[in-house]
Amino acid sequence: VTYELTREVFVRSLGFVYFVAFLVAKKQNKELIGENGLTPMGSKLSSPDKIHWPARPIARLSQRMGFNQWLDCVAMAGLIVSAATTLLPGNFACVPTLFALWALYHSLLLVGGPWYGFGWESQLLETGFIGMCAVPLFPGAPPPPVWFSMAASKWLLFRIMLGSGLIKLRGDRCWKCWVPGQRSCLEFFYETQPVPGPLARFLHFCPSWFHRGGTYTNHLVELVLIFFVLVPPLTDMLVKLSVFGGLVQLAFQAMLIGAGNLSFLNVLTMVPAIWCLNDSLFSAFVPGPLGMSTLGTPANHGLTPLLRHAPYAFLALLLAKLSIPVVKNMLSKKQVMNSSFEKLRLVNTYGAFGAVHQKREEIIISGAASYDSPEEEWKEYVFNVKPGPISRRLPFIVPYHYRLDWCVWLATLRYRSPPFAANAGPLWLPVLLKRLLENDPATTALFARGGNPFAGKEPPGVLKVDRYRYSFTEPGSQEAREGKIWNRELIGPFYSRQPIFTRIILDGY
Repeated sequence: VTYELTREVFVRSLGFVYFVAFLVAKKQNKELIGENGLTPMGSKLSSPDKIHWPARPIARLSQRMGFNQWLDCVAMAGLIVSAATTLLPGNFACVPTLFALWALYHSLLLVGGPWYGFGWESQLLETGFIGMCAVPLFPGAPPPPVWFSMAASKWLLFRIMLGSGLIKLRGDRCWKCWVPGQRSCLEFFYETQPVPGPLARFLHFCPSWFHRGGTYTNHLVELVLIFFVLVPPLTDMLVKLSVFGGLVQLAFQAMLIGAGNLSFLNVLTMVPAIWCLNDSLFSAFVPGPLGMSTLGTPANHGLTPLLRHAPYAFLALLLAKLSIPVVKNMLSKKQVMNSSFEKLRLVNTYGAFGAVHQKREEIIISGAASYDSPEEEWKEYVFNVKPGPISRRLPFIVPYHYRLDWCVWLATLRYRSPPFAANAGPLWLPVLLKRLLENDPATTALFARGGNPFAGKEPPGVLKVDRYRYSFTEPGSQEAREGKIWNRELIGPFYSRQPIFTRIILDGY
């Protein structure tokens, strides 16, 4: 059994995820963290010597150019290198190019602030490190042995899935649907997830036995079948078990993609699962010249087995050492998910949806000319993908990521009880409101096309931030026949003591 074509599929898939991540950075970072962004982060790079080494040379470049220009350069460099890694012949993918992608994205995480606080950011860095170990040292050099990148990828996938399974067992009671009278989390998840996809409404109204079965399937995949990915491909039977484990995980991630929009998380999780497959399987689907690896030939490398394998044995020992706190965390009753124990984020802890809320709340921002404007003159701002207009179709945007939409969703979860004033809520929200009162084009670009009701007009004189409860319209109901996807009802102002905002009020924040 060979894995040269498997290696190439892995590297090109990783390049694609990098491309998406840098595309998100290019389109959104200046508006979020730039010099005039919602949370300016340029000061993070004011002392490059204090930044750990891999990102230090890139950080120093920010001292020679404006921070916005630096953000653009990092994103564009990442886009070019990742596109080449994905599309060009395999000889382009080598340690320097994969290291460049890893270091560029690492530098963005240093300044990402709350907008880069998601678990898949560290997961991309860890997968990217494994990618560096899967490619030749330089173009034309022989490829490295596959055992390390295969083992490291399987270990990564195992921790992602097992961590997610364990955090659910230790989380909400609805994940324990075998308890008599306990409803399943999936009865709520499709409606309350961050960005529901086109199938979410249909899935939400499936019978309870369907949701209960889905919960059992989730536990089976994450807590039991995940052990198959650790099987080493030493015999024909073990190879088949490894392939089975990988296909189960790939199918599970594809199912999650169909149910919701979780950024590039599911696509990224598919990447290490590729190492459970082998060349014979890929060759069956990619015949002819396309079914041949271009990353080099393992023969004629001119190195003794000791010299060829020793560096990767050292890396294996390093990963084993770094995995100790991660394993302790997974076994702990106080398990922490999506965290790192060292600066380089080479080995991290993962988990998802330990808590599932039973009701969906949304923040709705609207503006008008003055306090006493009639209700019909209050106009709502429309975000790109998060629920707002009740008749807008549910989107499918995988693997793209709208960071502002996600952070607004997180704000409704973290502040279930209304913060009394703007200084008690998300720090970026008062800045967002202030920019909307100025009709700032960079800020309004973060909303949907046509989502700024004051585009080309006088900016609003006042804004209000309300909290609404959203629920899916039941198929066949009068609301559904009218084309409505959502029902919604007003709960009250998001800020309990500050229902209306003006420029004078926001100048205090």
